[in-house]
Amino acid sequence: MANKIIEIQPSQVQKGMYIELPIPWKDNPFLMRKFKVYFDYQVDIIRDLAIDHVKYYPAKSDAEPLPASEESSSVTKPEPTAEQEKQKEEALQKLEWEKMERVEKLKEHRRNLQKTEKEFSNTLKNIKDVMGKLSSRPVNAVEEATEMVNNIADTILSADNLILHLMSDDGGGENLYYHSLNVTILSMMIARAAKLDPEDAKILGLGALFHDVGKLKVPKKILLKKGKLNKAERGVLELHPKYGVDLLKLNEAFPEQAQPIVDQHHEYLDGTGFPYALKEDKINPLAQILTVVNVYDNLCHPPSGAEGNTPSASLSFMYKKMTKKVHSGYLNMLIKLLGVYPPGSVVALSDGNVGLVMSVNSQDLINPEILLYDPNIPRAEALTVNLADTDIKVEKVFKPSQLKKDALEYLSPRSTTNYAYFVQDGR
Repeated sequence: MANKIIEIQPSQVQKGMYIELPIPWKDNPFLMRKFKVYFDYQVDIIRDLAIDHVKYYPAKSDAEPLPASEESSSVTKPEPTAEQEKQKEEALQKLEWEKMERVEKLKEHRRNLQKTEKEFSNTLKNIKDVMGKLSSRPVNAVEEATEMVNNIADTILSADNLILHLMSDDGGGENLYYHSLNVTILSMMIARAAKLDPEDAKILGLGALFHDVGKLKVPKKILLKKGKLNKAERGVLELHPKYGVDLLKLNEAFPEQAQPIVDQHHEYLDGTGFPYALKEDKINPLAQILTVVNVYDNLCHPPSGAEGNTPSASLSFMYKKMTKKVHSGYLNMLIKLLGVYPPGSVVALSDGNVGLVMSVNSQDLINPEILLYDPNIPRAEALTVNLADTDIKVEKVFKPSQLKKDALEYLSPRSTTNYAYFVQDGR
């Protein structure tokens, strides 16, 4: 019985029970459809709702339902006093006010996200334009890229409170540009955590933005090959850092300090990287930051277009298997930046809900913002909840493939995990 969900009459509800209301969130006065009943006024409000049942969760409850026969008992219940009616009315007004305030916060948050998504889209377009100009107008390309990177760096390095947010993946065949922006943002967030000099952070950002430009010289049949590359194909691909530096060296506007970042972003501390098999202190320190985020992003979405790992699985793999290959200090910084539940993670919550992690706050990593699955609410109006505003906790992270079909379609876990950021003044 403990794992069952039981339908009961509203009159059977009492304090200590964990219940689910059968009406949409927007049509009831409570902040959530599923919650634990702690107060008498909640019981009274539930019984006054125009519903014929509620769902009762025995495993999450500290009390059992009252007898169903109580509602039809011949015993006349005492009429509530004027004071009791007043208290119930005040409680209902308080609930409705709190919910209205929550709705306004959600609207403001969505406006911020819309602005962020527009800026992300514009930045992505600018990156594509810059890459296209490298051959025909190289000086202009580097100048525009430098301005772009400086703007990103100034925001990330100066903000007190950064929100890292999951973005859509509707770029269609533009993985190089998404990847370039991802690693640029994540690299500069590590630069912030490492307290790098702002000028070094900007050099890192520029190197990150152009780190894969050499792939423009690699045949697409190699880049997009689904199966394992043969020795010759692997040899061509592993030269892309060198191709990139050779291309950028032709451009006097591209800073010399950023060239090793591009040249060495696939080098590993144990000497198993490419194209030079460098070891430890022979590898540029800024390139070591880029290597960490480049490995992570490639694990999330492999360049070949094959199905990638979840963000959590990618970080777990790196922590278990790559601490001798990449800088462990920078890896730990990346793990802390993305949080225990990185954006893009599918999670089960302590209140019985399932959701998708949409964003993490740099100041409160264990309380991400979650997009909740609720078939009673249209996907476009889906409820998001900041766990810091509730007593709800994440119970576990699981693979999207473990979701039921309707939940999978509703949450739409991204096949690619792209990041944007925005500044939050306070919680």
